[in-house]
Amino acid sequence: MMSKWYGESEGKIAELLKTARERAPCILFMDEIDAIAKRRDMYAADDVTPRLLSILLSEMDGIDKSAGVIVVGSTNKPDLIDQAM
Repeated sequence: MMSKWYGESEGKIAELLKTARERAPCILFMDEIDAIAKRRDMYAADDVTPRLLSILLSEMDGIDKSAGVIVVGSTNKPDLIDQAM
């Protein structure tokens, strides 16, 4: 999902959630979710993570409970995950 081009990573996350909604019912599994959903107080000023987290949270808010999409994230560092997740 990560890209060296500005804005491309955010677009990939939005596209992934859009595809999940289109293909519902489905389960979207995100391994090592701490890479894109780490606590907001843990990143540098030039880090893409806050933008990725914002897009991920916004897209997940757009998934209706009856839409048939379940998002599951795994991590071995739960203390790094932002509380909004």
